[in-house]
Amino acid sequence: MKRVMITGASGLIGKGVLTAVLDRSDWEIHVVASGRHAHHFSNKVHAHKADLSDIRACEQLMKNVSPDIMIHLAWSLDEHDYANSDSNLIWVENSLCLLRLFFGEGGQRFIFAGSASEYGELGGRCLETRTDICRSVYGTSKKAFEMISQNYCVSHKYEFVCARIFPVYGEGDSRCFKAIPAAINAFLNGEKFIC
Repeated sequence: MKRVMITGASGLIGKGVLTAVLDRSDWEIHVVASGRHAHHFSNKVHAHKADLSDIRACEQLMKNVSPDIMIHLAWSLDEHDYANSDSNLIWVENSLCLLRLFFGEGGQRFIFAGSASEYGELGGRCLETRTDICRSVYGTSKKAFEMISQNYCVSHKYEFVCARIFPVYGEGDSRCFKAIPAAINAFLNGEKFIC
């Protein structure tokens, strides 16, 4: 049975990923939450409370779980101007630490949630070979982590996968600056929604 660790499992994308993998009988699922907010996970998963910016906590987590697969979805989007926040630099550092510790404990495959922001200005076709300059610290940070990780994993013969996620919405999305969540919130509050 493979041990799978999911960071960011309580987030918008994480909830969807967790739902999709919950009934896999060949996976022992471990989720990591910071403990800042109350979360109720299925009794089918092993929940761990850890601050991913604390290297000692991450070392202990990796030793305790020793996952075969890591699905790394955690990244801070809480701040108003998250696209240019310093927290992006911290998440590059945290993510590199997780990657190193994961493979150090015998991990096999690291899956990372990239972003469409890595493509720079969106418009036309998004090709993997695009060399546009990212317009945000968020996009640049995600791209930097992806590039460093790919090179590291190729040189060490590790598996690394990056899925560049385009804008999504869904249940629990509290960031009302997106069109669909903003419209839903306006309608629920009996307000007009100006497009």
